[in-house]
Amino acid sequence: MPVVFSIGGTIGYVISYILLNVVLNKLCFSPFIGGTLARPYDRFPAFDNAFWEKYPYFLPCAVSAAYSLLCMLLGAVLVKEVFHF
Repeated sequence: MPVVFSIGGTIGYVISYILLNVVLNKLCFSPFIGGTLARPYDRFPAFDNAFWEKYPYFLPCAVSAAYSLLCMLLGAVLVKEVFHF
């Protein structure tokens, strides 16, 4: 568990650093993707509508859910033991 948490923290920091510093020219001090994506209507001009203001934590939850779904689908397709009955 500590190894997975450390890898996730490192990857999250690298992704948020690239996203905010290189792409958007903003500073990022948080190593967590959720903290970076929270309240997107305050940070990103593309998310300027009532939905993102009403649900400020939907984006980090959606990204986490999409990543989990992708990992589950890859595991179901690539692991041969899943389909043996």
